[in-house]
Amino acid sequence: RRLDFDVCSLYLLDRSIGELFLAATYGLAPESVGRVRMALGVGLTGCVAKTERPVFVGEAQKDPHFKFFPETGEERFLSFGGVPLLRHGELVGVLTVQTESVHTFHSNDIVLLQAVANQVAGIIDLSRLLAAQKRAATPSAPDCLLGLGTSAGIARGRAVVLGQASMLLPPPSEPFQGVEAELGRIERAFRKAIQAAEKKAERFRAAESNEAAAILGAHAFILRDPGLRARIEDRVTGGGASAARAVDETFRETIRAFEARDSRGLREKVHDLLDVRMQILSKLGVAVGVDVAEDEPYVVMAEFLTPAQTADLDPERVIAIVTEHGSETSHSSILARSRGIPAVVAVPDLLQRVRRGDVLLVDG
Repeated sequence: RRLDFDVCSLYLLDRSIGELFLAATYGLAPESVGRVRMALGVGLTGCVAKTERPVFVGEAQKDPHFKFFPETGEERFLSFGGVPLLRHGELVGVLTVQTESVHTFHSNDIVLLQAVANQVAGIIDLSRLLAAQKRAATPSAPDCLLGLGTSAGIARGRAVVLGQASMLLPPPSEPFQGVEAELGRIERAFRKAIQAAEKKAERFRAAESNEAAAILGAHAFILRDPGLRARIEDRVTGGGASAARAVDETFRETIRAFEARDSRGLREKVHDLLDVRMQILSKLGVAVGVDVAEDEPYVVMAEFLTPAQTADLDPERVIAIVTEHGSETSHSSILARSRGIPAVVAVPDLLQRVRRGDVLLVDG
């Protein structure tokens, strides 16, 4: 307040998946705490973490590294300042400030924020040390995490965290190859994506999983939407965007519109849109998704799973699913049931309470 900042937020590094998460805030939406996550290098806060250097921008939304997180309510804040939290040479997190009006950061601001960051990093380090000592000195019963069981079954195994940040990242920049070439790439990508979606739906139909087949068949329906295709092509012909950039921008615009609607059904369709976006981008040669390499059966733990991600899981290796978000009628839950994989969804603070390698007993 003495420095006339309207927002002060603390982001901590989750080392198990290499992501930052919003741990505390004064000024942003309180419900976004624990929900907002980003990979290192994503957005201005992610750039502070990746470079481990301060970033101060008077007009943040004009900066090429800016990324908008709608759940925070940060659209009214114009200026951004961020300093890394370092302890013993290692990154702990990022301390950020924002202002509603354009703010010119002076050297005094920067020096003071860095001093505060050093104090905060020390407090975090001490609190973690005390917590570790308490756990070692006081044996306790295993934590019990409650959620909504959506696919029956019991399984026990080590947790593997499926971070979604890489799936949500914009595609790498690529040179514009000309209107005809880019339109041709889009046409071929759509054709291949439709074939892949129909093939996946048919696989479930052959296994008499008609509900799952209908969900995946809907992806082919979305891909055939002439309005969607036209909006993507307009970005190429009218804006000179590459095929991948046009696809990414069109889907992000659609997803933001769905998320803003006061309809649970529409918000749940966001995961279907993410799937279709991934399918098209993959056919354009963009690396999307996350590969998991484990030698033994494991429990998949994630913020959420899209329908296609759930459909691609191998029941011989994935023995259970646990996610922070979801519902009994969400498409990923329906697909988990069709595949016979035990699942529990809507587990609060899952990724903060469980780490990769922890042994989980899951009762769906």
